[in-house]
Amino acid sequence: VDQLAANVTPRSASWLRESREHLKTERDVRKMFRAHEDAVDDGIVPDSDEYFEYIEQRLGIRRNADEAETKTMAESPMSAAAAPRRAPQPPPAPVSRGGQRSNVMRLTSAEAETAQALGMTPEEYAKNKVLLQKEGRYGH
Repeated sequence: VDQLAANVTPRSASWLRESREHLKTERDVRKMFRAHEDAVDDGIVPDSDEYFEYIEQRLGIRRNADEAETKTMAESPMSAAAAPRRAPQPPPAPVSRGGQRSNVMRLTSAEAETAQALGMTPEEYAKNKVLLQKEGRYGH
């Protein structure tokens, strides 16, 4: 896990270290790699909230945490509204195998702000940016 964390973004590295218990075997790590590849193939931008939720669901982390919370709330005398909320877990890390991936687009902070101002997700903005670049109408 530490070796993987050294080769990814700070956000991903933090998640890897905090999720060490879910990545104990080579099988777990291979499953995370496959989930990463599927997320990218589905057009989900790595390091986005949507991406991390996708990876957690594929690894069964989110489902297990949600089930534990539901069980705890069912056993608690407090109502669900009064029960303390657990902090969301940081999402899974995108895994880098070195080099730049051709199907990954990083938005600049200005582009991310523009997407937000337009009411678009970063993924939608990135897809439109790619289309405009192919048409030669995007100047970056």
